[in-house]
Amino acid sequence: MTPWVTALRSCTAAALILATSWGVAQASDAWTLLGEVNVTVGVARVETSTVQGMVPASLQARLALEGPLAGGVEAHVVARPTWTLADLSARDASSVAWQHGLAEAYLLGRATSWDVTVGLRRWPLGEMRLTPLLLRDESVTPGEPRGVWGARATGFLHPWRVEVGVTREAVRTGAPNDVTPGAWGAATSLRFDAPFATLSAHVHRVTGRDEVEGALALGASVSATVADLATYGEAWWVVREANHTGRVHAGVGVSGYLADVLWTVEGAWRPRDVALASTGGVALPGAQDGRPIVRASASVPVSIRQSVDVTLGGAWPDAVIEAGRSFAHEGTARWSWMQEDYDVRVLGGWTHDTGATGMTLNVVWTGFF
Repeated sequence: MTPWVTALRSCTAAALILATSWGVAQASDAWTLLGEVNVTVGVARVETSTVQGMVPASLQARLALEGPLAGGVEAHVVARPTWTLADLSARDASSVAWQHGLAEAYLLGRATSWDVTVGLRRWPLGEMRLTPLLLRDESVTPGEPRGVWGARATGFLHPWRVEVGVTREAVRTGAPNDVTPGAWGAATSLRFDAPFATLSAHVHRVTGRDEVEGALALGASVSATVADLATYGEAWWVVREANHTGRVHAGVGVSGYLADVLWTVEGAWRPRDVALASTGGVALPGAQDGRPIVRASASVPVSIRQSVDVTLGGAWPDAVIEAGRSFAHEGTARWSWMQEDYDVRVLGGWTHDTGATGMTLNVVWTGFF
């Protein structure tokens, strides 16, 4: 079967999913469906000891469906079904992959001062925008992070906000379509909105089970506006069960405007693996302790409907994994042309780390409905 036939079948399946979601939303005026479709075609080049070139393509939809159920309970579902063709020049369908992209699926109940959710929901951590220090959600590529299973209660007790929950991590099999609940965990956070800043404290715990390594994370974060600048920072102390040694994840950032240009600069110290529910791995003490990272971004408006976004980053070479090799660096540039019902983006970028250099150039068309 050629990749073009497989792609045609994928498009048909995508149309069926979109039609079904639209039908559910239209069945009741109280339900809403927000959606988009992305078509991406690009070129990629990876240089290690050899050079590999590819012509990847993908078809992706983002569906956000929500509506009321009985008893004042709301249902929320977010998914990014994606069909990816690793190389258009391939002569077979072995490079075609599909994933349902389920990110969230939960029930929400509201009271006067409390919200309670049950199901699969994202749990964002910290304040860092360009350089995440710790992730509770599961990274899914391509797509958006997938949440964690569990039950969560959030109290809005101004100026305090309290959040407590019991979680079950998605099993980390490496299969993007596997959302089976796995290791148990718990989490709590406390936020205080002071007149001068927002202060937060966090405790997250994951028990060891299957391939997930148990971990305990204690964190604190702060954000404030200083002289028209948004300043923020966070720090985490993460203890893994494998070695009972704590490691620091910390970073600070500042963001503001220079004329019409929105800019952000961040500096951080973190290890390579920033997932709280880590699968562990080979003991590399120097690599796991962390390394300094710097990232900066700028968003430049070209016109009412056009903008250019640039991000640059660098990291110190890892003492164990990358001994004797060069400074790690990366960069991306994006031009966007936005219309009411669609937009077009051209994205280019490069990365260099652990002795490998990758370069990509993609054209993305996005339609909204």
